[in-house]
Amino acid sequence: MKKYFNYNNTDICYYTYGSKTNNSCLFLHGWATSSKLWANIFMPLKQNYYLVFIDFPPFGNSKNLKSAWSLYDYVGAVNKLISLLNLTNVSIIAHSFGFRVAILLNNNIAIKKIISICGAGIEKKPFKIKCKILFYKIKKFLVRCKLLDRKRMENNGSKDYLSLSPIMKQTFTKITNYDLTKYLKNITAKTLLLYARDDDQINVKDAVIYNKKIKNSELYIFDFGGHFLFLTQQTPVFNAVQIFLKG
Repeated sequence: MKKYFNYNNTDICYYTYGSKTNNSCLFLHGWATSSKLWANIFMPLKQNYYLVFIDFPPFGNSKNLKSAWSLYDYVGAVNKLISLLNLTNVSIIAHSFGFRVAILLNNNIAIKKIISICGAGIEKKPFKIKCKILFYKIKKFLVRCKLLDRKRMENNGSKDYLSLSPIMKQTFTKITNYDLTKYLKNITAKTLLLYARDDDQINVKDAVIYNKKIKNSELYIFDFGGHFLFLTQQTPVFNAVQIFLKG
């Protein structure tokens, strides 16, 4: 069911499936995508869990930002949604940028379990270069999956970056220049780390660091699957998530 809530003068879209009497699974998608990209893949979990998908603004069906957001604004929005739905026994399933939110969210609420699928959080590249690379690689993947017209595929991400509004450029700066390594030690929830050796956005060495810094974590590295591992390796990723949630 599609619904909206307001945070920081922005209408944010979210979806719920399953019974509220079950333990909750909150899905935090990657940057420049939306809940639509993975909702159907994990929908079978609604038989045993209360599923909540959020569209981070300005993506999906959420509205445009009226001011530049920091990573803490996104964390605050998720906190409000958890409070609004009175979620308990929450498990977080995060992809890429969503893991950034999950890392800081861990400091504010009790999280039962965390699943990171190619999660981000360790920063090394200069901001503008990272933005251009990110735009290009996301579009390249979407074209390959026939989710984007090839005519809209540019040779690089420069045009995409230049076309961003001032608000989105500021938001990009605030969220991608922030290294979260020092917060990893604060995560006490049991954590499953799913990464791919051929991921062209997250270095597999970062996955090893996550595993080392997060005390109660398990790391599984796929030989191939890329950054959108949940799409390219749907069955093994779904099975791993389901088994991990069951404990």
